[in-house]
Parts: sequence; C-alpha cells; structure tokens
Amino acid sequence: MMLRMIITALCLTVAITGATAATENPDITRIRALYEDARKKDCGEGCERHNYSVTLNSVLPATGPQTKKIRFTLSAEQANPREDPYLFRRHLHKVTVSWNISASAQYTVEYLYDGKERPVFFFHKEEGVGGGSEKRMYFAGNRLIRFDTVSLPDPGNKGRSIRDRGFNENEIREARTILHRAVRYRKLFRTLAEACDWN
Repeated sequence: MMLRMIITALCLTVAITGATAATENPDITRIRALYEDARKKDCGEGCERHNYSVTLNSVLPATGPQTKKIRFTLSAEQANPREDPYLFRRHLHKVTVSWNISASAQYTVEYLYDGKERPVFFFHKEEGVGGGSEKRMYFAGNRLIRFDTVSLPDPGNKGRSIRDRGFNENEIREARTILHRAVRYRKLFRTLAEACDWN
C-alpha cells in the first residue's frame, strides 16, 4: 500500500513538472535562447572578436571617481566581399553596462536584442555592502510580459517574485523607460559601427 502511494506521488510529480515545462511562454523560451546565443558570442575581457567596448571615467561630487563600462556584443559579416572586403554588416545582440557609485555599490545592466535588433530583455544587478538585488524584464512587441525580482543574498529564493501579468503603473512606466534606453544604446552602437568604417 505504501509503495503504491509513493509510486503514485512520483508519477504525479513528474506529470505536473512536465505540464509546467510544456506551458512555458514561447516568448520567454525564445528570449532565453537569444540570451544563451549572445552569451556564447561575448568572449570576455581582452577579446574583441565580437565586442566593442567604451569606458567613461568621471569624478562626481560627493561620490568621487566613477567608471562606466559599456560593452556591445555583436556579430559581423562582410557586406560585399567582392566589391569591398572591408565593408561589414554588423548586428547587435547585447549591451552590458557596469558602473560604480564610489566603493560602496556596483551596478550591472544588460539589454538583449532579437534578430531585428528590437529590445527583448533587461537585466539589472545591484551589489552593495549590505546585499543587493536583481531585476529581469522580458518584452514582446515593446510590451512587458514578465517581471522577475530577487533580493540578494537570498538563500532559498524566499525574496523572489515572478509575475507574467498584473503589472502596476510604476512597473509599466519603468518598462517604457528601459525600452527607451535600449533604443538609445542601439543608436550608440550604430554610431560606433559607422565609425569603424571611417577613414
């Protein structure tokens, strides 16, 4: 009797897990695949094969030195090898921005783009002396489709919240601001790509 109950419980668990995986939003699945592809192209420090990097240094009142690093992950292919072997078509995959506020806090944000260079994902991480937080926003057609936040350090993910609907007015406003910034970073990328062809 006990064995039959255990087998039934295991079968039920497998069925529920399979049903949950089968009902995953296809947009979220596609965005995760795009992120993994961009991660493979982002080959790390000192590698410029698929990356442009910009470093901005400044001294801010009351906080001191600040360094902002902007990294563009891209792919490039020759546009017309017979006519001009040095003319390239470049495609933006991801922008990673990191900066500090004095020595007390470190921030990292990422903007992910789809095959048409439309923003589809945003990641924000804050690390400080007393902990930090992470935020993920998923987009489809310039519309927020998932909002995921977590407090760090958070053993057991008790401070995690994932929602696919019911976004409040502030979250929708924040999503619009993020999409606007993603477009501005895409414009900066285009300017840098053009500068590569300047003589």
